Amino acid sequence: MKKIINISFFVLFLACLFLLFYKKKDDEITLNIYNWGDFIATKNNGGIDVNELFTQKTGIKINYTTFQSNEEMLAKILGGGASYDVIFPSDYILEKLIKENMLEELDFNNIPNYRYVDSSLKNFEFDPENKFAVPYLYGFLGIFYNNKFVKKNNNNIDWDILWNKKYAKKIIMFDNPRDDLAIALLKNKKSINSENKNDWILASEELKNQRELVQSYMSDQILDKLLGEEVYIAPFYYGHTAQDENLRNNKNIKFVIPKSATNKFVDFACILKNSRHKSEAEKYINFLLTDEVSQANAQATGYLPASKNISEELISNSEALKNYDMKKSYVYRDLSPEISKLNDESWVNIRAGEENLDFYNIILIFIFCLLIILNAIIFFRRFKNNREYITCSE
Repeated sequence: MKKIINISFFVLFLACLFLLFYKKKDDEITLNIYNWGDFIATKNNGGIDVNELFTQKTGIKINYTTFQSNEEMLAKILGGGASYDVIFPSDYILEKLIKENMLEELDFNNIPNYRYVDSSLKNFEFDPENKFAVPYLYGFLGIFYNNKFVKKNNNNIDWDILWNKKYAKKIIMFDNPRDDLAIALLKNKKSINSENKNDWILASEELKNQRELVQSYMSDQILDKLLGEEVYIAPFYYGHTAQDENLRNNKNIKFVIPKSATNKFVDFACILKNSRHKSEAEKYINFLLTDEVSQANAQATGYLPASKNISEELISNSEALKNYDMKKSYVYRDLSPEISKLNDESWVNIRAGEENLDFYNIILIFIFCLLIILNAIIFFRRFKNNREYITCSE
């Protein structure tokens, strides 16, 4: 009996240890965060380490991974290949995610710092009641240029400068259709969210006409090309002068927002429906809105934080922004499937120069046929000469 009692106590002791260990493991929550590359302050970019600081303050661990484009992020999420708690889509992708019913409604009792968000970043048409997302960082599409070669006054620069033959083969454009087609639309005073098919066809034709002036289409290497003076002018996003020390210290590289209108891009923090840690994810979003973190992220990325007080100060200190009429900036919207399909097809032609492929194919076929004919003539001449030689020998 004593032996049985001892064994029972021992089993009970092991069970208690197991339960304690299990509870401890359960308490160690890890949030899976999916954000743009270089879009948060870390020790490497000169600011505080935001994720490390959040863990120190809350005990919640962060598993942080990055993406390079909205489309990459969307494909991964829609494909179901990964599970994330907090993601950071741009405006038009956020709209698509809302339509797909993939986001949790936020409990703003857990996000009290939302009251500091600039009102101009609230109540967008795709989320009119601000149910699904909190603005994180925002900026503007503009033009970088080297004033050694582009002698222009900032007040006179508009999108048509990217079609100026004077800078032929010294122009770089984005390697994505949304931005390039939007630029062509802005050049023609059209809406960047137009649902008029003819507007997008016109934009496509503009980019085809520009094709011979463009050195290449790229994204990440644009600023390196500018610094190396391989190109003189290129569209890009406001903020990168702060990220790149060489660019920041180069007095010849200037940034301007074209005078007519531009794209205002807003990146949001939102929570996916498959998140297992909704309240902790909301705590993380609230942490991003603190003054300390907002200031650090702005310093590290060069973009404007959602916090009104901090963004207003940054705008007042920016030559490119302080005198710009913000009412001339527009966010991207999710386009209809018909327009999206049209743009994808047009982009293939623009990017590959396929408008000239038929002509080149005809030339190649002609040359190929000519080579076959010449080889045939040479073969038959040799064959005839060989027969004459054999006949004479006999």
